[in-house]
Amino acid sequence: MLDLEEEAKKIWDHPYFGRALWVAASATSVWLVYRPQIPGVAIGTLGAVAAIMAILPLSSRARFLWTIVVFLLLISEFRAIREQNAQFIADKKALNSQFKSIRDTENSGFEITVGELQTAIQSSEQQFQHTMFRVKQTLTAAQEATESANAARLNTMPQAMIELRSIVSDRRSSTPDLYENLAPYDFGKQEMMHVSFVNLGTAEADEFQYAGKLYLARPNNLTDQITISSKFDRTWKRSAISSDGPIRPSTQPYPAPFKSEGFSAPEMEEVANGKLAIYYFFRFAYSDNTGRWYTDYCGWFKYSTDAIDRGYICSVTPSKRYPAPDSPKISRVLPHKKPLLTK
Repeated sequence: MLDLEEEAKKIWDHPYFGRALWVAASATSVWLVYRPQIPGVAIGTLGAVAAIMAILPLSSRARFLWTIVVFLLLISEFRAIREQNAQFIADKKALNSQFKSIRDTENSGFEITVGELQTAIQSSEQQFQHTMFRVKQTLTAAQEATESANAARLNTMPQAMIELRSIVSDRRSSTPDLYENLAPYDFGKQEMMHVSFVNLGTAEADEFQYAGKLYLARPNNLTDQITISSKFDRTWKRSAISSDGPIRPSTQPYPAPFKSEGFSAPEMEEVANGKLAIYYFFRFAYSDNTGRWYTDYCGWFKYSTDAIDRGYICSVTPSKRYPAPDSPKISRVLPHKKPLLTK
């Protein structure tokens, strides 16, 4: 009976069978070197060759020849990997080029769309500005007409007009005109000062308030006068005196008393030397049908050898009444049961 295992062993161990395998492996490795396949083919062939080398009984020369085949297969695998990477890079560049072309086309279309939108927006803005300009012109004309009508109405309405007439001390029995020579008051001591005023308007002065204060400053000095005005504004709210009733129109003066400041001896010496002058600042606040109004008076007296000389007017107060910027809180009210300052 034929022994298949024995026959197979004879064929496997025969030198020509090993040579045939080597020739087949060598031809395959050379073909893969010159015609690289996808990565993995050469490495699979290399695995088969390694298995054959492990099983066949090889001489030293045979092992050298099989080793050449192994290196050829390794070279083939490296070439396949390199060519695949090169192909991947080329495909990526081509894909990027296509994407860039598509993106450029889209950007060009987008820029055209944006330009058209900007043109439309600019046209709309210009039309809106033109419309708003015409609306503003209409509103301005209406406002000017309203203001003119209000001004004409206010000019024809009865108005209160408070005017200062004189300042005098308790030590004087007569009431001189405001700009006449005043007696040599002892301003070193605090004393009651009396201001007289009239309402020369055609309407009653309601919510009447007044306040007065004396200051020392350089004669006829605009900077000092501005400082005095600012100081008075800061104390006006807490020093304003209120009347219980309206001030009726009249040509007869009404009194408005207030206490003068007490100046020190060195200050009065500078007044006597002409370095300082005595300033007064007085304010009337009142309301009528046309609104709330202020009337301010500021003046100063120059010292002479035997008296306080003629009074002078400051340059910082308005010559007429002006709208009140606020409504000061009254700190004290004179205790009169009847309207204050009646004739």
